[in-house]
Amino acid sequence: MQGIDLHNATFAVQGFGKVGSEYAKLMSAAGARLIVLSNRTGAIANENGFDVDDLLRKRQDGGDGFITRYSDGERISHPQVLTAPVTVLLPAARAWAIDENTYRDIEAQVIICAANVAMDDDVEWRLFEKGTVVVTDFVAIAEASSALFSSAT
Repeated sequence: MQGIDLHNATFAVQGFGKVGSEYAKLMSAAGARLIVLSNRTGAIANENGFDVDDLLRKRQDGGDGFITRYSDGERISHPQVLTAPVTVLLPAARAWAIDENTYRDIEAQVIICAANVAMDDDVEWRLFEKGTVVVTDFVAIAEASSALFSSAT
């Protein structure tokens, strides 16, 4: 991934649900460290990284509300997930999450769009001009599906 050493990379997941949690598992298995995540009930950060397996167990036991009770992280606002100082940003929550008002503050070197239409073409172009690599939704979803199916066999 663009010469990035995943063992030193950090990432954020906006939308730690079905899709976002699968990406978190894949990225963690590759050596990256999840330091910011959100779901519809809240957002948390931990610069030392989260144990993805623990997050998944807590989500399974407590539903989406687990994030508001999770003790191993600092509460942050939903907008802070997009602007977190991470190597990779995974918007997996909703369409148009990154827009004219948010793209300027994004620090991630790579954005992997796990949500359909995470941004429009103009914003994608502006991010490209800024030096950010954007993996569009149709490519990201196809790659994740391929990885998930190959790991299941």
